[in-house]
Amino acid sequence: MGTWSESIFGDDLAADIKMDFLDAYDEGKSLAQIRSALEKKYAYSVDDEDNGPVFWLALAKMQWDCGDLDADVLARVKEIVEKGRGLDVWAEAGPKAQVKRRKIVEGLYAQIKSSNPKPRARRKRRLPKVEFEKGDCLSLALPSGGYAAVIVLATFTLSKVAPRYLLGVLDWFSLEKPKLEDFVDQKWFVGRVHSWDNETLVVTSYVSWLLKYKSRFERVGRIELGGRIPEDKGFCVVGKVLIQTIEEQIKTKHTRR
Repeated sequence: MGTWSESIFGDDLAADIKMDFLDAYDEGKSLAQIRSALEKKYAYSVDDEDNGPVFWLALAKMQWDCGDLDADVLARVKEIVEKGRGLDVWAEAGPKAQVKRRKIVEGLYAQIKSSNPKPRARRKRRLPKVEFEKGDCLSLALPSGGYAAVIVLATFTLSKVAPRYLLGVLDWFSLEKPKLEDFVDQKWFVGRVHSWDNETLVVTSYVSWLLKYKSRFERVGRIELGGRIPEDKGFCVVGKVLIQTIEEQIKTKHTRR
């Protein structure tokens, strides 16, 4: 489970549940149908000691947002709050993060005990435009200055309205924009991804998550990846976290030299 914040949807599992829920809801499926589908798809997590609380909190928040929270789901959240379930995994992030997570979960429970006065309506969503293709080499302008180099390893769609990019980040930084030859060696950055160390920075991000940062990406050209694509371990990040990771690790590493 990749985690980037203490929020209810601040990790891969919860973010995927939210996206799947909204996809189905906006397609017109009933909340009962959606819950059944999610419990089947994420069966491995439903009763898991660590992932279970993540699943039920995400489901509860989405049901409440859409105006129909099941009583047994509310009971699950109550149990999670009272027994502190799912907090052990936050010990690794330190006591402050654990306390913050507890407060957020308690706040959710306090919120959903009352019915939602303004339930979310179903929406007609347009498919976000996929701007880049496999092999595209991208220059990423960082907010604090300088440029990083990113390669699109794949584009794919897991649902009707949620296309994603699989991105590989190179161990490269400069105050000047990268040139196509800077991508050829495909030297991938290895560092910390979410809570895991010594991982190749290969991540999945929804196209919609990157729209806010669209102006920061510029296509430099395209290369043939061949058989040199690194392993996709399922790390999923939002645009903000991707940029923060690059600035905190890659830029810092190269500017210290």
